[in-house]
Amino acid sequence: MQNKFSFRASLKKSWSVFKTNWVLLVGGLVGYYAISIIFSVISEFLSKAHMGITSMLVSVLGMVITFVILIGYYMTGLRLSSNQPVSFRGLIEIPSKLLGTAIIVQLIRSAIMLPIVIIAGILFFIIGMGNLPIGIVIAVVGLIAILYIQLRTGFTLFLSIDHYEMMKPWAIIKQAWQSTKGKEWLIIKFAIKIALINIVGALPMGLGLLVTLPLSLLVAVDFYTTRISSKSSHAHTESAHTDMVVKSPEIEAPEPETETATEETLMDSETIAENAETISETGDS
Repeated sequence: MQNKFSFRASLKKSWSVFKTNWVLLVGGLVGYYAISIIFSVISEFLSKAHMGITSMLVSVLGMVITFVILIGYYMTGLRLSSNQPVSFRGLIEIPSKLLGTAIIVQLIRSAIMLPIVIIAGILFFIIGMGNLPIGIVIAVVGLIAILYIQLRTGFTLFLSIDHYEMMKPWAIIKQAWQSTKGKEWLIIKFAIKIALINIVGALPMGLGLLVTLPLSLLVAVDFYTTRISSKSSHAHTESAHTDMVVKSPEIEAPEPETETATEETLMDSETIAENAETISETGDS
């Protein structure tokens, strides 16, 4: 039996969690974008100074650091959903195996979508340039294919955090694909609602995003743990099994009746002895 997810109830619960932990959630978000901007500016400055290799290395370093913070941010959301302690330190203390697994998973996602981009681009320039309507159709089909792959593999970061110790990167991709099977429309409706919330947050000069983005993360965590994560179904099964074990009638072994049996044996022996004496006396007489 699948768990139900209510967007309104999740939003209400997530708002309560956000109010309690807003300093960490907003601070982590600001730190993520601040570091991203700083590395981008440094890389651009080095590029203009004709230091291309150094600029590229700085850019890659910035991507790794911001990705670490992103994983820590997602981990923080998962910890908050299970009432575990959180801190700013948890945003950067990421197990190396998790980081490696998450990077490989994202590279695999990109590799899956890359052929679609290449094929659609080639077809667009070969066919679409001479026939604009067909070109538009090619572009739309390619875009839909990419969005579909994004939809089916959109929870890989959550799954990487949950399963990096037990599963290989490709297995995590397969798990994401399997976990979202038959839930495409549900995920689309969820994504539209999240997008609308952040559009509203972006209206007051983007300042509202400091609230709506962390709130969106918390709601996404709730959606993931309720409808996507395999742990929820395992927990439900284990809980049901535990209930069965607890509620099963206990079969008690019968207590040994050694003393009773011994007493009965002694009584039988005394009776036999008395009868023997009686017979003996009768014979003598």
